[in-house]
Order: sequence, then structure tokens, then C-alpha cells
Amino acid sequence: MYRSEVIIRLREHLVQPQAVQGCVAAGTYRDRTFFKVAGTGSGTMKVVIDRGSCVSCGTCWETCPDLFEQDPDDSFSRIREPYRSDGDIATGIPHASLDTCAQEAANLCPVQVIGITPS
Repeated sequence: MYRSEVIIRLREHLVQPQAVQGCVAAGTYRDRTFFKVAGTGSGTMKVVIDRGSCVSCGTCWETCPDLFEQDPDDSFSRIREPYRSDGDIATGIPHASLDTCAQEAANLCPVQVIGITPS
């Protein structure tokens, strides 16, 4: 089960997001509440990785393995082939079902190299 699935299930049962702050499954990371990124997703987001600043920690591909993967050539993060925008390994438009985990990966990135904007 992805962490985002746990968050969505918590969201269905909790009224106040403050109730999950501090929880390991849905707590905060650098003063960002994971709970706020849970949602159904619109499928209209654009994900951009600043690969030059990536530290290859693996957080993104562990958090959202259907969207991110490690490049075997340089060990940095890249977008998986089905979601690449014009073949660019650093830019992609994920399926709506991946919006939540993409946002979570961006929030968890320790060097904040994943940008998410409306497409």
C-alpha cells in the first residue's frame, strides 16, 4: 500500500487534518502536512525534475514508483517512459491516478527538485 493510500483512508475518517499531525503514517515533514495533498487528482499536472540538482536519494521513486525511476546511466531520478512529455526524461504528465503520489514525492524530496504545476 502506498503512503498516499493510507492518507486517503485517514482523510475519509477524519474531519480535522490537525488530528493526524505528528503521526508517522500521515504526519508532517519539514512543516508540510501530508494530509493536505491527499485527493482524487485531476490528471492535469505537469511534473518537472531538476535533474542537475538531484542527489539520487531515491525518495521519489520509492514514494511514487509508477511515475519516477532511477536512471541507470547517471543514477538520478527520471520520469517513467509512459508519462514523459515529448520523450523528455525530466518532464512528464502523470495519469490522474498518480497525482497524489506525485505531489507527495515532491513534498518529500529533501532537496526540493520536483516541481508540480498545472499542465
